[in-house]
Amino acid sequence: MKICRFLLSCAVLCSWCPPVWAQVAEPVRAPSTTRAAEDVPWTLSLGVGASYETNALFTPLNPIDDYSNRLNGGISRSWRLRRGGASFFGTASQVFYKDVSSLDGLRYDLGGTFSHALTRRLQWAGSGTVSSGLARDARPLTDTGVLLPSVTTRSSSASSAFSYALSRDSQIDWTLAETGVGFASSTLNGGTSVTSTASWTTRVGRSQTIGATQDYSRTFRENDATDIYGFLGTWALTTGQWTVYASGGLRPYTVPLLDGFRFSGAFAAGVTKPVRQNQTVGISYSHNVEQTFAVAAPTRLLDTVSGNYSIALLTNLTASVSGTYTHGKSTLFPELKTNAQIAGATLDFRPFRHLSISGSATYYSRLEEPIARVTGTTTIVSANYVTSW
Repeated sequence: MKICRFLLSCAVLCSWCPPVWAQVAEPVRAPSTTRAAEDVPWTLSLGVGASYETNALFTPLNPIDDYSNRLNGGISRSWRLRRGGASFFGTASQVFYKDVSSLDGLRYDLGGTFSHALTRRLQWAGSGTVSSGLARDARPLTDTGVLLPSVTTRSSSASSAFSYALSRDSQIDWTLAETGVGFASSTLNGGTSVTSTASWTTRVGRSQTIGATQDYSRTFRENDATDIYGFLGTWALTTGQWTVYASGGLRPYTVPLLDGFRFSGAFAAGVTKPVRQNQTVGISYSHNVEQTFAVAAPTRLLDTVSGNYSIALLTNLTASVSGTYTHGKSTLFPELKTNAQIAGATLDFRPFRHLSISGSATYYSRLEEPIARVTGTTTIVSANYVTSW
């Protein structure tokens, strides 16, 4: 426990950042040291919005549809420094429901980043977020295929990453990350996860890289703690039109109430490609062992398929669609299986320099055998005034 507390303290002291879950770790690129310092102005947004939700509570019994109004606000600032950079952002929405007043409240996202070139070869970067919103929109949960009823969820994450250039074509990276999740409802238990990731990558030819990654993750919940290790090989190809990656390896892991280690293969692959001018499509698949919170069997084998498509219809009009399907199976009780789907579409229109009109629609679906499937939708329309100085 003393070692775990030390790791947690290091993550918090270094900085805040999203958890490192990707099997192919993105290398920390060196900030430019030749460019003069340059600041990006403050950006402020204020607006109003309205939404309609089917099954607003996201429960299998007696679904309730409801309308809501919201007040939106946001602010951001970034700086380019001689040896790195810094930035922060904050967004908030005060939501008022017509009938389901228990969902009224303030939802927010706060975050910041900082990077610094310690030497010509050694770089450091840290960043992170603090968020409050509904459980079905919390990334630490949805990324592991968990869609919970509509309860207020608060999450935070911290990360510190070092990158050292061994040569012009090779580098090593080490990242320490922490993620915490908590719930307003006493019936759901949150927890904390700590992850350490070390990787080596080298360029092969003009457009390919290969590498190796070793990671370790320990998750603490109310009554137990579990471990997951990873030993992976990585490959990536980047050309003018294609970005392709793949990884594969072995993951030893522990299961609550059982002694010793279990083993599972882990692999992932994905591709992103511009299909036409101003259009981009991407698709990915992964098979992995994940730890999560607020479920009876927190350590699960997950298969995830996701895709996205974006298009710039006009210079001031953009649209995108995305979808994710996750199939999970408990490592302790194999008969416990879950299926989760999230699909969404967004449209953003800037008719004037300081005015942004946006709309989004999201579909949620959860199936936990033998419980009946739960579905719900959220449609939001908003108008925001945006200015910079």
